[in-house]
Amino acid sequence: MRSDWTTWGEENGVYRRGQIVAAEVSPTLRCSEACAGCPDNRLELQKRIQADTEPKVEVVIPKEEMLDRITHLADLGVHHVMFIGGTIDHLHSLPALVDHTLNLGKDMRVSWFTDMIPQIDERGELTKLFQRNLEHGWIKKVATHVSMDYPYEGDPTASEIRLPPKKGRMEKHESDPEYSRLFKSQYGAIGARRLIENGVRRVVINTTISSRNVDQIMAIYRQVGQLQEYAQSIGSATEVMWTFSPWIWRPHQARGDGADQSPFANGIQDYQMDEVNLVFGSILDDTYRRIHAGEQRILANSSGYTALMASGDSKNRKIVVEQDVPYKQGNAEMLAVQPDGSIRLDPMFVGPELIVPFGSTFGYRDRDPRQNHNLFSQFSDPSRYWFPNLVTT
Repeated sequence: MRSDWTTWGEENGVYRRGQIVAAEVSPTLRCSEACAGCPDNRLELQKRIQADTEPKVEVVIPKEEMLDRITHLADLGVHHVMFIGGTIDHLHSLPALVDHTLNLGKDMRVSWFTDMIPQIDERGELTKLFQRNLEHGWIKKVATHVSMDYPYEGDPTASEIRLPPKKGRMEKHESDPEYSRLFKSQYGAIGARRLIENGVRRVVINTTISSRNVDQIMAIYRQVGQLQEYAQSIGSATEVMWTFSPWIWRPHQARGDGADQSPFANGIQDYQMDEVNLVFGSILDDTYRRIHAGEQRILANSSGYTALMASGDSKNRKIVVEQDVPYKQGNAEMLAVQPDGSIRLDPMFVGPELIVPFGSTFGYRDRDPRQNHNLFSQFSDPSRYWFPNLVTT
């Protein structure tokens, strides 16, 4: 198998240099948590290792080779690199990877993804790892994406902080698969607050919407608003935003992950669409109100993607549930570097699979701020103007 599917894409007319401006880089895909439905969670990984379908030691290229891959991304026209995992907080190479990326040009931006569990302790105080990152300086220059699939159980800006104990959480994960998402959301909320207090460039709180947390979305949105107001009240320069995307059962099944691990039942269901439409209609209205008032947006997603979620049209509701928005002529919308150094035209799939009739509403497809490149511009309300996705700006 080729290690660089961009070459294949150029040869077959489904990719050209400069077409894709954002890329994901995964120094590891292994995760220490156990969120239900994630094929890379710790419990699923243990099962695959025991079944001898995955090596015990992950295949990872040396740091120098990963630096070369990032340079190659810049040569391909990428100007926003998103470091994801797995859990990448403890990787010794992370500061060097971020520094190298930022030094590739003044227009280059960097994001990284974390659940903040290694960065703060059970009292909500900074760990030595967070302090080292601050001393190095890289963490203040980038956008930090933090998971928050449930609201913080309290006021995330209050003086009293309550976080669940880290010890013993794996046993709870085994007995309650959803506990991992609830657990990391608590650390995510307080971790976002600590990032704000230390003046990082941007905090983006990410929510994955499943059949289990549809009724929690507005509460999360309001708490992100609280954190944004908190940043302004303490004079922090941190931009605070929120993104969402549906839990992705269809892409995982399509690429061969088991239906037991990625069942349709975990995705948004038909009976929940009235509530989904209502919630996202309110969020869309609030975002337009903020824009007109000259206020900072909370929502980082585009108007098109949000309108798709807000629309009561039966066709659009079916798209949300079935996750079926085809790729335009098979063209990829993201690049992705895997731990083994291979470069994909899509974070989920490799080159040839892109031309198979397949669709998904997975949120990374909304990351392009250019209206004529953003697939979801087709869902914008023609009576309202388009506003872009802000994640890669």
